[in-house]
Amino acid sequence: MQAKLTEALTWEQQRKAGKEVRANFTGTLKDHGVKGFGFAQCTNAIYKPLFGATTSQLKDQLGLDKKSSLRDGMSGEELIASAFAEIVAGQRIDANNDQGNSPYYKTCKTSGEDVSGLLVKKLK
Repeated sequence: MQAKLTEALTWEQQRKAGKEVRANFTGTLKDHGVKGFGFAQCTNAIYKPLFGATTSQLKDQLGLDKKSSLRDGMSGEELIASAFAEIVAGQRIDANNDQGNSPYYKTCKTSGEDVSGLLVKKLK
């Protein structure tokens, strides 16, 4: 009787919600002093435990060009897992109130690992 979240929302709705979460996450990173390549490092710190690969590796696996958005090639479950990990990381970053790239890489990695640990099956 209870529908799965991925069935209750269309892929387009999941993608739209994911864009909002991503914008909030990158805003939080910026507000806490993350600069330049630090944004990519934080993203990869989340993706590696969730999907077993970095953004560029995942794009290669999906046959996407380098300028494409990886999330356009993700399933609904992958979009939700990515968004959830970014929400968790953003909340931890705000709570810790550290500054700069290095502390946040670790926070993002831990958040990706924690969300990955909650999943029954591995994504990708």
